[in-house]
Amino acid sequence: MSRFPELPLRQEVMSLLCLCVVPYIRAKLENRVTQYQLLGVSKGWVQVLLRLHSTLHFLWESSVLGNYLSYMTGHSASHSPLLHLAGVTLQYAAEHEQESKFPLLSAKFVGYLLTRTLEFGAFFLRFLQCWHLGDMQHTSVTALPLPPPFEGLPQAAQYGEVCPICFQKWKNETVLSVSGFVFCYRCIVQYLQENHCCPVTTYPADTGDLIRIYSSSS
Repeated sequence: MSRFPELPLRQEVMSLLCLCVVPYIRAKLENRVTQYQLLGVSKGWVQVLLRLHSTLHFLWESSVLGNYLSYMTGHSASHSPLLHLAGVTLQYAAEHEQESKFPLLSAKFVGYLLTRTLEFGAFFLRFLQCWHLGDMQHTSVTALPLPPPFEGLPQAAQYGEVCPICFQKWKNETVLSVSGFVFCYRCIVQYLQENHCCPVTTYPADTGDLIRIYSSSS
């Protein structure tokens, strides 16, 4: 018999919402706020969103700190405000429950090990076949001609330390990883949202390919 009964359906749903859905929404909101701050957008409803985010962030961090202090002093059963909201706590499993799981884990491990061994054996046999076939044909990968060195794009030199879109000094330098060119963050984000490609090389790209450069001059 388990020392801890199963959670009611309501608490299971609340746990999933508080531990999965709420952190996901918070991460999305943090990402959107960061984009607005980098783009310098602070008008209309965006300004309201930024102020609301600052207030909610302060309240949340304060509640986390207060909950930690309550948990350390024994006044709270949950170490996280989300767990407290869901009405659940973390507890140690009974010793006999842990021991009962060992045979099942051992069986799974043996099955996993056997499967991986068979896969590795099949791969090794295939490797030996390819090696033997290569020796028979007297071919060598090193005998293939080397490709010429990359000489770079001819239009790269004209940009120097300016953004290829606005032709001004970089602001919030951001590199597009698919091409290696550096742009202003605001310029490249707007361009990618409209065209979905690099403005210099026309390589397909999106905002997920952007890498911010943090320098002393930015």
